[in-house]
Amino acid sequence: MATQHLATDLQSSLTQMLLPKGRILLVSASLISLLALATVRFLTTRIPRRPHVVVEVEGVYVYPIKGLRGCALDSGLVSGVGIQFDRRFCLQRVHRNPDTNEIDRLETVMLMYNFYLVLFHTILESPSNDASDMHIVVTYTGDEQTVPEKLSWVGSEHQLLFTAQVNCEGLSRVIMNLQGSYTQAYDMCDIAVGKVGNGNSLLFLVRRLEQLYTYIDMCDNYAKWFEKYLGFETRLLYIGDGSRAALGTLAPHSDAAVRKKGRYQTLLWSLAPARYKWGPEHLVFNDIAQYLVVTRESNDAATARLDDGLDMDILKF
Repeated sequence: MATQHLATDLQSSLTQMLLPKGRILLVSASLISLLALATVRFLTTRIPRRPHVVVEVEGVYVYPIKGLRGCALDSGLVSGVGIQFDRRFCLQRVHRNPDTNEIDRLETVMLMYNFYLVLFHTILESPSNDASDMHIVVTYTGDEQTVPEKLSWVGSEHQLLFTAQVNCEGLSRVIMNLQGSYTQAYDMCDIAVGKVGNGNSLLFLVRRLEQLYTYIDMCDNYAKWFEKYLGFETRLLYIGDGSRAALGTLAPHSDAAVRKKGRYQTLLWSLAPARYKWGPEHLVFNDIAQYLVVTRESNDAATARLDDGLDMDILKF
């Protein structure tokens, strides 16, 4: 019965495609029906069904600020772009024109090129145990004098506190282009940000290599705090409730991945009604995929390759 309903939907789509307005195209109804039925058979037989698998989750880890050390969660809200609070913020290095002192370009501060980011620890805290009141605590642990007894907020000069979830109601909207993917973000002027204080956001438009970057500066007090440890001008960016499309062929439902399947498969997939297809994947500040799943067996196999007495830290997998 489900196959018949799907074939009927496809037949309607094919009829509209093959009989455009203002033209008369002689295509028999039986041919349209056969093509629709063939598409349904392809979708139901060639695309494997995912088996129902029960897994035991030993730990959930998030990284509130991209590149900085993350923290463990007892529970988390799962979404199409990742776990809630995971990589909604990132640091950008500001490059200025030496002649005009104008911002020339922004460079994402990534761990693979900036190993000292491991000296920053982040945790999530909520005084009311409510996600709407969640705050991010960043602690710098670069030397023995700055290492606190605990990473929770104690008001140390080596700590930074700001809200993890911003109410964007009433804020002006801007369009962002992140690595070729457009998204919507918000100007965060006049937002109270935890115990650090209020500040004005600065909105910059930078054109570089024909790409437009519109970003939200999380106030100078945040930038100055990171600058004194990193040694260069820095911006803390927030993506808000926006997202960006996952480009390339690794995302199974991206346009590039669908085209890679082959001409006939792509044609049949394009004829299927939208409600029977997955939409393209989206990301925030995470790379390549929304989630990284590491099994205990994989982690143990990595440990077996290390010297005696060493265990593979799953956070470094």
